[in-house]
Amino acid sequence: MTLTTNLKNSSLKALTLGQALIMAVIVFAGATIFSSEAEAQSVKIGYLDDQKVLQNYDAWNKAKEQFETEMKAWEDEANRMMQNFIQDSVEFEKQKLILSKERRTERMAEISAKRSAVDAFTKDIFGQNGQADRKNTTLTKPLLDNMMAAVRTVAAEGNYDVIFNSSALAYINPAFDITDKIIEALANEG
Repeated sequence: MTLTTNLKNSSLKALTLGQALIMAVIVFAGATIFSSEAEAQSVKIGYLDDQKVLQNYDAWNKAKEQFETEMKAWEDEANRMMQNFIQDSVEFEKQKLILSKERRTERMAEISAKRSAVDAFTKDIFGQNGQADRKNTTLTKPLLDNMMAAVRTVAAEGNYDVIFNSSALAYINPAFDITDKIIEALANEG
């Protein structure tokens, strides 16, 4: 799982277009219903381009690089283990006719153990809630928390009532884009 994938599944959960439209209708309807006839209440809306924020968030890019480096090392180890298993299996097939029954049984057990080790390693690293998932969470959670804090800060400072992320929208007027404010808020934190 990549960091970008994690973002899509993270605390910055993307709303579907339908959910975004329903929320917008509720917000606008609520503003209309609860405002008195004498004073109309306006709703301030903003949106952020989460991909642009991530591209400009240095800590995110460093975490992504670190995660990719660790993933490469894990993949290399899994490949090394699998190659070792395959090589032993091929050698066994070539030699099994000349080996004694006891030695054949020993070699089959050794090869089976290597296969089990490969399976256990890949499950431990790449399986659900494996080391890769845990490392991804460890690296991204604080950064996603920082991003949400930056969104809340910009929302409070700009008196925004609703902020959508760009993955939930088919179109929004660029005048509502607060992405650069979020990037600036994140840059000011670090």
